[in-house]
Amino acid sequence: DLGQVLDVRMALHGWYRPGPGDAGAWRLNRGLSGGGVLSDVGCHRLDLAAWWFGLPRRVVADVATRTQDYGVEDSAYVLMELAGGVRFSGSFLWNSKIRTDEIDIVGTEATMTLRPCDGPGVTVTAGDTIRRHALPRPANAHRPLIDEFASAVIGDRPPEFTGPDGMRATQIIDVIYESAQRRSWLELG
Repeated sequence: DLGQVLDVRMALHGWYRPGPGDAGAWRLNRGLSGGGVLSDVGCHRLDLAAWWFGLPRRVVADVATRTQDYGVEDSAYVLMELAGGVRFSGSFLWNSKIRTDEIDIVGTEATMTLRPCDGPGVTVTAGDTIRRHALPRPANAHRPLIDEFASAVIGDRPPEFTGPDGMRATQIIDVIYESAQRRSWLELG
């Protein structure tokens, strides 16, 4: 329906400020978390991008702590060139009190929008035609993943999502951090 995919935009913004003794405060310790907003929540969106489009060809990023007094980043802005020349832009923030969770995939024929990404549906817009498709959420978002993995073990087959699949997001994040440090485009090999 989309035609040739041209552009992918992802945004995941929120305010993360754990209080003293908060069980989630480990996220602010780079030694435990590996990083801030990018490693904690951005990784899931980058995982989707890699699953849908493969590893990017090249990456440039700006990763910084702009608002919070963290030892990890509270904001990350990423530009990537994906396979076939598809452009990707992403912003991941822990310093915005306006919650944003959206994905737009723009093609030559239509645009697919998930807004919010974890919401109950997807919208496909082609010219003046707008179609909404229901995507009911499971009661527990992790349950289908666990069920699929258990089914693979019981059925003695590889899981639908493998270790190398999960590793792609980590590879992308490593290059994003390096690009931000060097302040330049980096090729992903």
